[in-house]
Amino acid sequence: MHDPQGVAPHEGPPYIGIAVFCEQALEEKDGIFSLVRMFNEVNVTPAPGRPLPTVEQPLPIPLLFFLLLYDADKVGWNRLSINMTDSLGPLPPTRSMSSNPLPDKSHLAVRARMTLPLRSEGIHWAEVVFNGRLLSRVPLNVIVVPADDDQTAIDLDQLDQSNAHSETNSAPDDQSSR
Repeated sequence: MHDPQGVAPHEGPPYIGIAVFCEQALEEKDGIFSLVRMFNEVNVTPAPGRPLPTVEQPLPIPLLFFLLLYDADKVGWNRLSINMTDSLGPLPPTRSMSSNPLPDKSHLAVRARMTLPLRSEGIHWAEVVFNGRLLSRVPLNVIVVPADDDQTAIDLDQLDQSNAHSETNSAPDDQSSR
């Protein structure tokens, strides 16, 4: 796998079990995760009177990215980043964390809440970088639907409220479970 920004391809552990955008990631008492409404495409409608997103005036889109890594215990102290990019280049914010997996657990689960500053519609990428090595790139297709269009779209205020509700019922930003 080649990364246009010069991040080296990944070799060896850890391995990705799942990397996906979703609305909620719930952890059961037995450590099993339930992912709610996984997606790889989002229709976004700006509020009435709000201009379409541009580089100068991006539209904030709240996202939850869930990542499950296996054999993370075999590599010791780690630096994990989730970098968002679009066709114009890197986007803030980069979500990063350090972790030292416990020796008795072979997986690391990460819930990363972020706000995508949408500059234009099209394919966006969540790049999972581990100790400076690219593990994976996960696509997210964003379609901007004008407010007067009849198509089904995400109501950003409703999604913010949904995320606020799920934050009270699940782990905080970038929490890892082992």
